[in-house]
Amino acid sequence: MPPEAPAFLPTAPLPHQPGTPLDSSALIGARTDAGLLAAVRPAPGAAANTPVFVLFGSAWCAHCHEMLAVLDTVRQEGARGRFVAALVDGMGAAADAVRFTPTLAVYRRGRRVDSFYGGDETKLRDRVWLHSD
Repeated sequence: MPPEAPAFLPTAPLPHQPGTPLDSSALIGARTDAGLLAAVRPAPGAAANTPVFVLFGSAWCAHCHEMLAVLDTVRQEGARGRFVAALVDGMGAAADAVRFTPTLAVYRRGRRVDSFYGGDETKLRDRVWLHSD
């Protein structure tokens, strides 16, 4: 019997198929290095400077689940950018810089430009506001 998928990740659109456009209105899930790299890379046809907000978390981390709910709420409230939930449990080199979960990282043009760790809702909302154009 296959193990249950961790509840930390959104149920759709996993897994992302390389070469297909990412829906900027959806919360994107990433379980692998390749999935994360595809999510933070500028989407074809989108502004290259669009911010990508990645919440790195673990399936066992209660604060990660709480922050994921906050990130999804901020996304639904209309913040500009792409929003990604990255499950570090199965990642390799792409998650090497993540020392604590949850960690929110902001990417532009495929490069990390900002990050913080911890379960502070106000800090998350401030970072999204700061980086949303």
